[in-house]
Amino acid sequence: MVVGALPATVPDLHGDSIAQAGQALNAAGLVFGSVSYAVDYTCTNIGTVTWQSPVAGTRVNRGAAVSVRIATAPRPPRECLLASAPYR
Repeated sequence: MVVGALPATVPDLHGDSIAQAGQALNAAGLVFGSVSYAVDYTCTNIGTVTWQSPVAGTRVNRGAAVSVRIATAPRPPRECLLASAPYR
């Protein structure tokens, strides 16, 4: 952190939609950094934040960027994995 800069605490964005994450960052005085996407073959987290950097609770300067990864569904012919089903 820069001396004299206003501090902010990075919120926990895990499980948030991109819109919810944006609102939480805005409320904390922070902005999005990079937004990346990764396939979620379990399909349990589609459309939500599954990773963030810096991690929740980190103290940063207001205006700092927080990078996130959003889960996406597999593209056909791939399908979501069920706990009891083999990978297709």
